[in-house]
Amino acid sequence: MWNDSVPTFKATGTLAAKRLVKIDTAATDSSPAKVKYAGATGIPHGISQYEAATNELLAVKTLNYRVQEVEVTISTAIVVGTTLYPLASGIGSDHQTTNASAVAVALQQAGASGDIIQVLMLGKF
Repeated sequence: MWNDSVPTFKATGTLAAKRLVKIDTAATDSSPAKVKYAGATGIPHGISQYEAATNELLAVKTLNYRVQEVEVTISTAIVVGTTLYPLASGIGSDHQTTNASAVAVALQQAGASGDIIQVLMLGKF
C-alpha cells in the first residue's frame, strides 16, 4: 500500500510526525506491517510523515531502503519483521546460510515456500 508516493504502514500506537520509526516485529499478523518509534536500540527503518493514532495508516519515508516483492522459501516461519537472507537460487529465506548477509525484512507473512511477499530491502539496493 502506498500513500503520498511512499510505503504505508499502520501505527502501533500514537505516533508524531517526522519521527524515526521501525517495523514492529511483535505485531506479526498485521497487513500492512505496523511501525513504532525506533527508540534507543535497533535500526530505524524510516521517518513518519505525519501524526497517526493507533492502527491508522501512516506514510513512512524509508531510510535508504526500498519496498520490493520477492519469492521466499520457508525454513521455520516468515512473519512480519523476519530477517531474510539470499539463497544461491536467488530466493529469500528465513534461514541464514554460511556467510549470507541479511538483505531484507519481511513486511508480510508467508504461508508457504514459493509465496511472493513485500519486503523492506536493507542497505542501498
